[in-house]
Amino acid sequence: MGCFIALDLLLVGLLFVPPIQEKVVGVVAETLSEKWNSRITIGHIYLSPTLKLTVEDLVIRDHHDNSMIAAGELESRITNLKFSPFTLGFSDIESDNIRVNIRKYKGDDAVNISIWAKNFQKKKKNPKPFEMTASSIILKNAYFIYHNDLTCSTKDKGDMDFGYFELKNIDARLDKFTIVGSDISADIEHLAFTQYTGFILRNLSGKFHIGPKGLELKKATLATPTSRVFLDFAFEYGSWKDYSDFLNKIKFNVLAKTSTLDMRDIRYFAPKTKGMDNTLVFSASVKGPINHLDVKDLDAKFADNTHLVGDVKIVNLTDFFNADIRAKLVQSTVDLNEIQQFKLPGGKSIPIPE
Repeated sequence: MGCFIALDLLLVGLLFVPPIQEKVVGVVAETLSEKWNSRITIGHIYLSPTLKLTVEDLVIRDHHDNSMIAAGELESRITNLKFSPFTLGFSDIESDNIRVNIRKYKGDDAVNISIWAKNFQKKKKNPKPFEMTASSIILKNAYFIYHNDLTCSTKDKGDMDFGYFELKNIDARLDKFTIVGSDISADIEHLAFTQYTGFILRNLSGKFHIGPKGLELKKATLATPTSRVFLDFAFEYGSWKDYSDFLNKIKFNVLAKTSTLDMRDIRYFAPKTKGMDNTLVFSASVKGPINHLDVKDLDAKFADNTHLVGDVKIVNLTDFFNADIRAKLVQSTVDLNEIQQFKLPGGKSIPIPE
């Protein structure tokens, strides 16, 4: 009996010897590559006797063999490990310089991560999907890009291109992080980033979930340098591939509580609204895709005396001057002097007949 115990201890001890760990790296990468149907490379793995795990130079490649998810360094501690079903549990995960590249290739019917996510869908022979949990994930200097080969266009510097959506300097803390198959959820305690258009998000918090049929952010607080927005927010869609036609197929379902919006923040996502340098205090319910928005229960205040209450339908918002805007207002007050101060695209004013 003592010999078996000694042998077990020896085998366990060998796992903490660096040369053995390097050998394990190759086995782990090969196993995951086969299981996840994508080429995965790992530079180094270090596992301490206290199960503290450090992973360096992790790269998950997509079906075109381009980098999809890459991390310079990941640090955590393993708290749970099962092989049937495959389950991983971690304490706090800390990482610097994670890069995520979501791309819709010409000829593909979905983005790369959607095609990859099909590997985690439930199968009859294995009804329980892959699971991973972490007490928290702390990101520093992360990077995200969405690139659509079909719609990406060359625009003037600073203009939004929905075929090329890039976020830089991402700083985040996500608590209760969970992956079950292709569903991801977390409590966002803090999220900040900059965007090539000049848009700056100073803080976003809320309860987050994303899956094959939708994305939602509940009890959210959003802060930019000049806006403060409080809302329940959701994207509704039929499948991942709907992101390929974001403006028309991704349906918004938003309940905004009393918030302060600097309309200069909107210009980053709808460039043709540039010059609308106005600040509104508002609440509303918004549904529909960007190019067919249905705004209900709008309560908007501008300046000191202008107060609009009612419903608004907006078609083709991204082409503002050709947009179809229909409003049904009730119990509204309009100060003509303030209306003349309200800026239209290009900084123009609303003409008031004498």
